[in-house]
Amino acid sequence: MFRQSKPTSTGNLDVVFLHDATKGQQAFINGTHAKLASIASTLTATGNVAPDSLRVGLIAFRDHPPQEATFVTQVFPLTSDISSVEAKLGALVSTGGGDEPDAQSDALAAALTLEWRDDATKVAILFTDSPPHGIGEPGDEFPDGCPSKAEPLLIAKEMAKEGIILYVVASEPILSEQYERAHDFYVALANLTGGKLVPLANALTIPEVIIGCISEAVAHGALGAAGILGGSFVIGGFYEPSEQGLKNVGIWSKADKLAEARDLIQPVQGHRVVEKFRVA
Repeated sequence: MFRQSKPTSTGNLDVVFLHDATKGQQAFINGTHAKLASIASTLTATGNVAPDSLRVGLIAFRDHPPQEATFVTQVFPLTSDISSVEAKLGALVSTGGGDEPDAQSDALAAALTLEWRDDATKVAILFTDSPPHGIGEPGDEFPDGCPSKAEPLLIAKEMAKEGIILYVVASEPILSEQYERAHDFYVALANLTGGKLVPLANALTIPEVIIGCISEAVAHGALGAAGILGGSFVIGGFYEPSEQGLKNVGIWSKADKLAEARDLIQPVQGHRVVEKFRVA
C-alpha cells in the first residue's frame, strides 16, 4: 500500500507524536511505545538522520469538560532522551472522550508552541479515529469549535510558516466510514502543511507508517532547499476517489476559521474506503 521515499540527507530532526488518548486508541499508543526505539534506530541507520540529532516529543489529548474530566492535553517537550518518551507512552491509557469529536485542535495548538529547532526537519504526526470539534459532525457538544477557541485551519497555516509538516494518521475504516466530514477535513489540514492523511488499519504497521512519513518530510526538506522536487510517501488503493470530496478539501483549505467553511461542505455519497478495507 505504501511506497516510501528513499532517504536523501542527514541533519537535525524534531518529531512530535500527537496521540489520541480516548477510548479505542490503546493499540495505537502501544504500537508507538513498543517500536519507538527501533524506529529511531532505523532512521539513523539508514542515513535519514545524523547520529544524536533526533528529538521526540509527545502530546496526548482527550477532550474538554464536561465531556472529559481527566485532561484536555498532556504535553511532553521535545527531547533527545527517547527512553523518557517511551516511558510516557507506556503510562498513557486510552479511555474516556465523551462525545464523538475530541480535542485535536488543542493538541495542534500545543504542538505549535513547542521549542522546535530552527535548523531541524520538523514533523508532527497526529494519530486519531475522530474529528475535532466544530467541523459540523452530528452529535458534537461543541458545535462552534473547541472552548479554547483554537482554530485548526489557522494553526495548520501557522505550522506551514514555521516549516512544521503535519501527517494525520487515521484509524481506519472508523474515521472515514463513521464520520461524514472528517476525511476531507484532515486531508485539507495536512495538505496545508505539505503533509497528508495516512490510513492506519492495523497497529502492526505503525513503524512503516511513521518511518514513511518522516522519510518523506526529510527528503522533501533537503531536496526542496535545492529547488528539486522530492519523492513521496505514496498511499495507494485505500480510499475511494470522490469529486465532491476534492471540492470539500478545497473549501476547507481556503478558510482560516471553521465557521467560514462549515456550512459550505456538501455530503459525499457512498463509501470513502474501498471495500476490502472496510472491516477493521
